[in-house]
Amino acid sequence: MGGSVVAGTHSSSSGAGRYGVSVSENGRWISITEDDSGVTVTTLEAVRGKQEKTVVQAVNAQELEQKDPAAYRLYLQHVGGAADAPGQGQNRASEALGAQLRKQLKDNAGNPQMRELMEKMLRKLDEDN
Repeated sequence: MGGSVVAGTHSSSSGAGRYGVSVSENGRWISITEDDSGVTVTTLEAVRGKQEKTVVQAVNAQELEQKDPAAYRLYLQHVGGAADAPGQGQNRASEALGAQLRKQLKDNAGNPQMRELMEKMLRKLDEDN
């Protein structure tokens, strides 16, 4: 697999002390949520023709690393960085959204309407932060 995203999608959301990211990559769906009660990493993928769901819950990133190193690697890959204090999820969500918008801006350099929309969204994101 090599960690590359194939036909992948990525979305993130945050609010009221909660951060979430959903990713579809290499034929599997990954959902990571983090809030004041802890971190949950959920994966759904086809194994021998059947959908297999795995859910790993932990109080924090350190416990996640101890409980399931593979889930912790997904957490680092998609949420990023070292474990943060509670309430930092919104900052990471804003950073992730900003990165996605900048990527879309670059990918749509030849589309003036899309560029205008991405630039407007980036300005709004900067104002809110």
